[in-house]
Amino acid sequence: MADITWPPTLPDAPRLAELERRIGRKVIRTEMDRGPAKARRGFTFAPERFPIVLHMTADQVATFIDFFDNTSEGGALPFDWKHPTLRTEATVRFRDEPVIKPLSTFASTKATHQVSFEIETMAPEVETIVEPGTSIDYDDQQGHTYDGEGMGGSGGPVDLQPADDGSAAGTDGEGSWDGDRVAIVNP
Repeated sequence: MADITWPPTLPDAPRLAELERRIGRKVIRTEMDRGPAKARRGFTFAPERFPIVLHMTADQVATFIDFFDNTSEGGALPFDWKHPTLRTEATVRFRDEPVIKPLSTFASTKATHQVSFEIETMAPEVETIVEPGTSIDYDDQQGHTYDGEGMGGSGGPVDLQPADDGSAAGTDGEGSWDGDRVAIVNP
């Protein structure tokens, strides 16, 4: 979730005639000297892009310009808005500067403007799940020195940490594991 949201006084449904959903590319392709190109999935998320066109009144245009220039800091900050095609909550940001085109004369009783811009979806926030009671306090394990005997090194600072599986592992000085701790050498 972003810290800012699309102003509720502005239209939030883009015109369908100009709306396109451009799916982000998640594949990395490598051309080979011979034969077909190699392809593999390179990313789990790629932003989707949408060209947006909205019709606004003169007052709404003023609100939009303030939102773009000040609230989103010229389009730098993401904001929460309805996904243009799915209509679910989404975090998006501007990809370019908006274009505002008058559709009626200023002398008309209801001035109408066409506001065009492009947005991109932002990666959903990933919540880190930590099981209760599984965190390790590494602060009390700092400052240990490595004597150069256990892991074939030349000595230096190390951190001693319990092994990932909850048990402890280490070497007995001859290269075999003694089951006490894992020694991780700091660079």
